[in-house]
Amino acid sequence: HFGLDGTARKFVALSLFWTVITILTLGLASPWSRTALARYRINNSHFGDSYFSFYGSGKDLIFPWMIAYAIPITLIVTWGWMNFEQAAEILNATQVNPGESISIPGLKFAGIPWFAGFIFPLLFIWYKAREFRYFVNSTQLGDITLSSKLSTGTVVGLFVATYLLVSIAIPLFVLPPVFIFGEMPTLSSVHLSFIAAFIVLLLIVPLLTQGFLRYQLTKLFCRQLSINETSKLEAIAQSTRPAPERGEGFADALDVGAI
Repeated sequence: HFGLDGTARKFVALSLFWTVITILTLGLASPWSRTALARYRINNSHFGDSYFSFYGSGKDLIFPWMIAYAIPITLIVTWGWMNFEQAAEILNATQVNPGESISIPGLKFAGIPWFAGFIFPLLFIWYKAREFRYFVNSTQLGDITLSSKLSTGTVVGLFVATYLLVSIAIPLFVLPPVFIFGEMPTLSSVHLSFIAAFIVLLLIVPLLTQGFLRYQLTKLFCRQLSINETSKLEAIAQSTRPAPERGEGFADALDVGAI
């Protein structure tokens, strides 16, 4: 069976250390942070009496990370620089005439922040798919190597499809009560149909994200994963160390990893 060594205390300390480094570097150290945590988890994982080894390095992920990280940030900074004068006028008017209504000048290229907010999640998902593929390709079990041909475009497409399904599900369960009663619920007017629609919505969204997205991602990860030189698996023996008497898998049962 598979096993995981190491201690939660060391992992938490390592995670806190890299969290501070990532914050101090404004997110630039994220590839090194994620690689360090992956290295600790993988190097402490074993199958039988054979341990996994991780050979990844953060520098190999910095280029795709900069694409996902720098493009939205550059767009926002550029937009702020182009509207610097308008922002200065608003700030000056607020200081000169406090409490009075202010005429806000038109902002240039107002669609840039919306565009940046739209592409950032897509670029982040694109990066995570590349990161997953890199982590798999950098992992070995003795002389046995792993490889992944995970398509980043397919992963992004799955997330987009899930977003569209959720976007369709929300109107289907929220708008009918609006048409029936002709108004949205307020503090003084809450209809049972709105409550029912809200409860159903709470069930539908997790069903789509967990039942559809996670299932499809897991299936995709497994289908694109290759284990090379499987004949060497015969040399792996059952671990003789005693397994934990209780608590093994308890965190997974409670879905702690989702927190």
